[in-house]
Amino acid sequence: MHGSVTEILKEFELNYPDEYITSIQGTYSNVARYNTTIVKTLTFKTSHGRTSPMFGNTAIFSTDFVVEGKAGAKLIGFHGRSGSALDAIGAHFFASASPLKHIEPRGGFGGNAWDDGVYDGVRKISVGLNCGNISYVRFKYVKGSTSVKHSHGKMSEEPKEFKVDYPNEYVTSVEGTYNFCGDVTSLTFKTSKGRVSTGFGRSSALGAHFAPPDSETVAPVPTPVAPVPAPVPAKKLEAKGGDHGAAWDDGFYEDVRKIYVGQGDSGVSFIKFEYDVGKKLVAGDGHGKMSLLGT
Repeated sequence: MHGSVTEILKEFELNYPDEYITSIQGTYSNVARYNTTIVKTLTFKTSHGRTSPMFGNTAIFSTDFVVEGKAGAKLIGFHGRSGSALDAIGAHFFASASPLKHIEPRGGFGGNAWDDGVYDGVRKISVGLNCGNISYVRFKYVKGSTSVKHSHGKMSEEPKEFKVDYPNEYVTSVEGTYNFCGDVTSLTFKTSKGRVSTGFGRSSALGAHFAPPDSETVAPVPTPVAPVPAPVPAKKLEAKGGDHGAAWDDGFYEDVRKIYVGQGDSGVSFIKFEYDVGKKLVAGDGHGKMSLLGT
């Protein structure tokens, strides 16, 4: 525990998984009671344009601060300093500078063009055959907390499925073959966990083969390719506030779900966060010292 709580904790909850924190705003000043500089107020802003209530107490003589990533970057973890109060607070942000890529379709020129657009991930792929060729595909996408399905072609045989363990797994490549008539004859999907789907259809020595050039994802359809989140944060922004207290760092996660703030008579005295990893809720350590009035 780092800091102290003299009042009931107040909460600010995110609309997970559609909403995330984009910035922290606040003030800090020297407090005679602690004989050091502590965080006086905190306010959090989100990707939905919401602003949390102001936590803490304002002071006439204080310094404003903002902890914010570039271009609406996503806050994925907190760090700072604390002792008998919250001395300083900083954050880990993730933002990918990689542009969205649209890979041209592979296969023939017949049929009607289609484009499912861009989503957060793919949860399931269904492939149907007709006389050994790929005649039907259906994709189950994820957008926030919503599932969206798109299907193309004509279903003749019962489709076979390949499930992806989203959000812990994602498709990294699509390989396949097509014949001289331009019909796609086989498809194989690979994932970030090294899994390979059962080969859908049948490959042939006659015709053409397609695979990911330079590790890009390609498909026999127009494919928007979103940057995959890196396993480390893009940037760790320094903590704002005083330089006393013990340093702490919660690390970084996929999302922040909830923030608990303890407000003392001199400012912010305690803080705690709930994070998300995959589908699991992870309670961070409390930073500050809780009194019997804390929750």
